[in-house]
Amino acid sequence: MKSGESETVEFKKSTGEWKEIVETISAFANKKGGVILVGVDEKKEVCGVSIGKGTI
Repeated sequence: MKSGESETVEFKKSTGEWKEIVETISAFANKKGGVILVGVDEKKEVCGVSIGKGTI
């Protein structure tokens, strides 16, 4: 997280950003892969996420 977002690292503040998360997964699948950190905002601050049965 220290170096921020990059070609292979993406931050998503919440699971409510499903459209963007799916687009990022697709982009990573077409490249060398990557990591999506859900619960982290663009400022690299951890905001956390509540996960329940309906989340995934």
